[in-house]
Amino acid sequence: MQRVLVADSHRDCRESLAELLAMDGDLVAHAASFEEVLQAMNAEDFDFLLVDCRLDGASAFLLEGLGERCRGRLAITVTSTDDPAVGRFTAAGVAVLPKPLDHRLLRKLIDCPLLRLVMLCAEQGFRPQLKVDWLPQSSTRTGAAAAEVRGSQAPGAR
Repeated sequence: MQRVLVADSHRDCRESLAELLAMDGDLVAHAASFEEVLQAMNAEDFDFLLVDCRLDGASAFLLEGLGERCRGRLAITVTSTDDPAVGRFTAAGVAVLPKPLDHRLLRKLIDCPLLRLVMLCAEQGFRPQLKVDWLPQSSTRTGAAAAEVRGSQAPGAR
């Protein structure tokens, strides 16, 4: 169960997404403007924030700053990946998700900070290579995984 903030100016989008995440077992708060996002963040801590790039009161600059404040915990939804702000978001450590949202990918992003890291590396032009070593169950009660992400700059990447 995660604490998730869903922010979208369109009430139907915001409420349907909040309802879907609540059915998954998440505790969901929602906001209709950038000002409401800031108020919610001051009132409580969130594990993940999902914010529409056209949110009322938000600019690419403000969302970029939010990305730096919430590094690795924020995803921006976009109608078009051709939007010039997409590159700025990824540079600020923000995952970018095209609409319509893929529920399975969103679920993985919310539940797995390591996947968010790998996606951000890929968006920055790095070729992430994920190595996972499982520790034996005898060393912990349930077993555990130690992961390492290595990457190399892709040719022609920024």
